[in-house]
Amino acid sequence: MSTPQDPYASRSGDLPLAPSSPPAGWPGPAGGPLPPAPVTRPGTVVAAVVCWLLAGLILIFSGAVTVAAARTQEAKNALADLFAKSQVQISEEAIEQLLIGTGLAAVAVGLLTIVFGTLLLGGANWARITVTVLGVLGVLIVLLPAPLVLLALVLQFVPSSNAWFRTRSAHHPA
Repeated sequence: MSTPQDPYASRSGDLPLAPSSPPAGWPGPAGGPLPPAPVTRPGTVVAAVVCWLLAGLILIFSGAVTVAAARTQEAKNALADLFAKSQVQISEEAIEQLLIGTGLAAVAVGLLTIVFGTLLLGGANWARITVTVLGVLGVLIVLLPAPLVLLALVLQFVPSSNAWFRTRSAHHPA
């Protein structure tokens, strides 16, 4: 029996600390059905990852070629002619810096695309969103991987992929 000085002493009629079975609606035999077993990784996710890896490699390669070409007079002349047609005056040094900056950006986005594209294999939905943003950036920098990016986007958001990412998120919250 509890006294006013000892409010934590046990009393008869106290409620048990934990219910003997889970309340209705809780997963498990007494409270309801078990959650569904994890869905196996669909082939669409694997195909999307392959597309992201290829797009990343294309970005890295094209970025490296752009950086290497930045010092050639032919590349500078071609870009200067393009700017001249747009009636924009730009120095050779600025053209070289533009080519180097664009090339390095392509390499960086390509590397990140490969890293986050690979993380899709674990079912990380945040990686799916991140690689989508990187893919769009990559297409804006270099148009070459556009078909791969489009295919990867479709594959990673088809219903079977969505269901798999949803079950992965439910079992492994980030």
